[in-house]
Amino acid sequence: MSRRRARPARSSLGMRLRAAVPPAAAVILVVIAALLPYPRLLDRSEDTVAVSRTAYACPAGSTVAAGQIAAASAVTATELPKGTRVRALEAANKWRRAEIDRTTLVDQVGRGSGAVGFFSLVGDVGQGEGLMLGSCPATLDESWFVGLGSGVKHESRLIITNVSDVVAVADVTMWGTEGEIEVVGGDGLVLKPEETKTIPVSDFAAGEAELAVRVERRRGAFAVTALDGSTRSYSGSEAAPATNAPHRTQLLSGLPAGAKFRSLLITNPTTTTSRVSVEVIGPKGSFAPRGLESVRAAAGRVTAVELPTTIGKDGIAVRLTSEQPILATARVSENKSDYAYAVAARPLDGVAIVPVAVGGGVGRPRLTLTAPGKAAAVTVQGYDASMRPLKSARFEINAGTTSTVNVGQAISSDRLAYVVVRPHGRLMGAATFRSDDGIASVPLEGAPVRVLGPDVQIIG
Repeated sequence: MSRRRARPARSSLGMRLRAAVPPAAAVILVVIAALLPYPRLLDRSEDTVAVSRTAYACPAGSTVAAGQIAAASAVTATELPKGTRVRALEAANKWRRAEIDRTTLVDQVGRGSGAVGFFSLVGDVGQGEGLMLGSCPATLDESWFVGLGSGVKHESRLIITNVSDVVAVADVTMWGTEGEIEVVGGDGLVLKPEETKTIPVSDFAAGEAELAVRVERRRGAFAVTALDGSTRSYSGSEAAPATNAPHRTQLLSGLPAGAKFRSLLITNPTTTTSRVSVEVIGPKGSFAPRGLESVRAAAGRVTAVELPTTIGKDGIAVRLTSEQPILATARVSENKSDYAYAVAARPLDGVAIVPVAVGGGVGRPRLTLTAPGKAAAVTVQGYDASMRPLKSARFEINAGTTSTVNVGQAISSDRLAYVVVRPHGRLMGAATFRSDDGIASVPLEGAPVRVLGPDVQIIG
């Protein structure tokens, strides 16, 4: 395997547009995303427009749970590429669940309905077993993943789905523990209309224990899912969430309570070595773990850093401050049989849906929430499968602290299908799920209700 000198990461405009759409509407929203970075972070409510169409792709062989903030006018769920309809996922006014054999595209129409989907899988023995649960992805201009692998005992797969009726082209870039990697066949990866490719990461670069991967859109519209599995001493599997693009400050939120083993995976994609400071945000405030005041992140490499057990077992967030733009993810586990990832995320910029009735013996989730600046609060509202409201609860999070919310205790109804999480102030976090098969984590993201509209001026 050949390596090449690391290059500075390219800018990533509009990388977090949550609403992906097939053909005509996709073009409009992709243009919006390309013009204006991080649209939901901008305080320009007068310029936002309601999302009227949303689509996402769920991977084959999974259990899918799907719903929305408000009832939609129509939903179609189609297996790719044959076009067989999955009727169980097509109710526009309910929380629904279905087992799917093939990659399935869910296309929902409804102004401001805020459609979302989640999938769950159990890894096989070759993948390390364990629980995998994640969001069904929409299209983005680029997706970044940290913590993947292509070694003998650490294998990851990329599932790339062309959600449009035109050819899509992707570029794949990778960094390893020894530097940026010359990816075999990574430039100009072509996907036919409605084609899904499941690609072992080892097809691009073999023998890498830890990897950072960027999948970038060159043409068309596609969704990317990353599945990770390990049979090392810390075995397990996870649907690896995408993490934020390179930045000098990253906040990894949602590291759950109860974890015994927590490691940071820091990627420096630039050509200059950087010093990184580590700060833990816990229930009582923030502190710098001893020995991690200044971590060396070599240029163009993935660096693994173990968090000491002295930080305790509370739910936490980790703030990284770097001299150079970096990527980061945290790998956490309660034992050596499964693990989850906590990623760098942006503040929750709207209401988020968290699934509860996901099937497969998965228990009710716990939310790990951080108020990194001022004090904040969150309202958790429960709903049944018919979208009827149940109980709700409000929780206060002190400034600069992290709190854990047990959804099962907060809303004890047997009819609970999902909860809507509404932030009051600047918050970020994740939902942690557990089953007999292991642990999984899903970052909290605002449902696709509104996006920033184009800035148009009439001159004359």
